[in-house]
Amino acid sequence: MVSRVGGPAEVRARGGASVSPSTLGVLTDMPVLVVAGTTAPIGDDLAVRLLPALKATVGFAAERGVALVTGGTDAGVFHLLGLALSSARARPPIVVGVAPDALVVGAGGSPGAGQAPVDPQLDVLVRVPGEAWGDETLPLSRLVADIAGAEPSALLLAGGGEVSRSDLREHLAQGRPVVALDGTGRLADSLAGDMTGGGDEHDDDLRALVAAGEVTSVPLDDVRALHRHLRRMLGRRARPRPAATGGVRAVLPKPRFRPAKPPAPVPTARAAEFPLIQGRVAEAERLVYPAFAECDLRARKEQNRNRWYSLLAILGALGTTAASAAQVWLSSSVWPGVVVATLGGGTSVLTSVARRQGTLSNYLDARTRAERLRSLYFVHLARPPAPTVAGAHLDTDDLEKRVKQIMSGPASA
Repeated sequence: MVSRVGGPAEVRARGGASVSPSTLGVLTDMPVLVVAGTTAPIGDDLAVRLLPALKATVGFAAERGVALVTGGTDAGVFHLLGLALSSARARPPIVVGVAPDALVVGAGGSPGAGQAPVDPQLDVLVRVPGEAWGDETLPLSRLVADIAGAEPSALLLAGGGEVSRSDLREHLAQGRPVVALDGTGRLADSLAGDMTGGGDEHDDDLRALVAAGEVTSVPLDDVRALHRHLRRMLGRRARPRPAATGGVRAVLPKPRFRPAKPPAPVPTARAAEFPLIQGRVAEAERLVYPAFAECDLRARKEQNRNRWYSLLAILGALGTTAASAAQVWLSSSVWPGVVVATLGGGTSVLTSVARRQGTLSNYLDARTRAERLRSLYFVHLARPPAPTVAGAHLDTDDLEKRVKQIMSGPASA
């Protein structure tokens, strides 16, 4: 069994700012499963039926390298999930809880009115600003997107009330598939029917999201079906990292190389989380990013061309060596000498063409300019806001001038 000792580490998200996955110890993208549901006490009969499903979920997450994200409290379905974690043979790579700062009490504290204790089986508790349950919904959703990156994410729902209804609405709006455990009551059971109850505008929105999204109801006692659906949604095994298994393949040239534009250093969508630099981000996006993208694309194309020349030169030299060995072995034959002369001459011509085209120097030039522009991007973000409109115009003119200098001047200036 693997049980966490000492309680979770705690991270506070202040002023609505996002928590970086690296702050939590997550250095690479990984699939994420959000567990949501009722926080009310669960009866013994239901707990006996629900615990095997949660144990299967923990086992699946540990086997497939899936991060678990929960509401962070030691109550209801999260308490049972903690029991499943404490009795598991292996833990998932990380278990993160997200909860309103004012409503959770750490280890050793006594919960007050409306408060709840922290789940001791968490690896990290992220405390977000808030004084009401449900204030954690949006920060939790953003954190899931950041941890998952390009990997899939999904929601597992067991029971649930009004807060879980908000969670469900948010995750469906983000396009995440949902697995509802039918037989756990309330919201999860209603997904297997006609979503009765409510009737206000928000419930109409939720019905539309459920109808348009990927929502699967799984009988609570059918652990195999639960595992099958989780594997379908999240079960892609982690792709081997190029550094571990594909180091040679990663540097081989690509025959049809059409690189996509690089992402902006700070996406405009994320800039909304930092109002003080939102204007700076827009200016950098308009003036710096196009030049940065141009240099980055040119650098990658020249790098690929240089790799082709290098690979062909290596193959030519290898062929020349092999033909020379054959000539020694077959001294009475003429063809090995012809092959040696042909490959040697072709390799020399290829090396001369590569030197004249200057693919390596072109790559280094473009890459240097791209990195200087990336640096200029962040330097501009770090500048204090201009006190006047005239000052803002001067800053913009200065930024435009520096971009032109980088693009037209010496790369290493």
